[in-house]
Amino acid sequence: MFRLRTFESMAIIFLLGVSCESNNVEQLIDCSQSSLTLIVVNSTDASSCTESDGQIMVGAQGGSGEYTFSMAATSNSTGVFQDLSAGTYLVTVRDDNLCDVTAEVEVKAIGSTLIATTSVTPDSGCTSSNGVIALNAMDGVMPYEFRLNGGAFSSTQVFSELGNGPQTVTIRDAEGCVLTLEVLVPKDPAAISFNDLIKPIIDTKCAIPSCHNGDLGASRNWTVNSTVLANAQNIKTRTQNRSMPPSGSLSLEQIGLIGCWADGL
Repeated sequence: MFRLRTFESMAIIFLLGVSCESNNVEQLIDCSQSSLTLIVVNSTDASSCTESDGQIMVGAQGGSGEYTFSMAATSNSTGVFQDLSAGTYLVTVRDDNLCDVTAEVEVKAIGSTLIATTSVTPDSGCTSSNGVIALNAMDGVMPYEFRLNGGAFSSTQVFSELGNGPQTVTIRDAEGCVLTLEVLVPKDPAAISFNDLIKPIIDTKCAIPSCHNGDLGASRNWTVNSTVLANAQNIKTRTQNRSMPPSGSLSLEQIGLIGCWADGL
């Protein structure tokens, strides 16, 4: 994955401008070559299946600059996450290059036998979401109840129409034992055709004279597919905030298609 760091500079040394009218320039960072690593230091079990007193501690090495650790809606610079019930959590570290590394970390509950497995269908929608998470609870005490993202518990163990990204599902058995699972719903990489739907937008709205057609340097030549692909997330960001194209000429449908394509890479 590629990320972009912004610098206030006029130097043109393998740089990509954020738009054809801006003095800001951005240096291409290849996160696939980053040395950033997430280290699980330890995890502390919850004292029982009904308590939320477990803990996760993570660290990091490599990458660039300071680290930010996040889990669900919580982020910090310490890598310590407390007040956790039993379950599996997605923990992410991000460095100053905006490169991310994510790992699953398990917290167990002393004395609990409740476990669960998941089956995930990727989100292949663009104008709507169609990801699916199916849960299968085992051991513990039947009957089981399930909920998605802090909603109400019910007997429903299949959740549909989900967007890509992390989702939190919770299983509760008849004795009140709780198991939390953070599940990543991926974006189907085949969700949208670059050649059929995205390239025509780029060619007619962006790769035009004095803009991204190579007039401002090879690294800005968006008639070259590999250059477009390398800057997918930047294109998504700039089109969604309407800073690109400078004329703001994209329709809402075109902006949505670009975002869907970028998320699927």
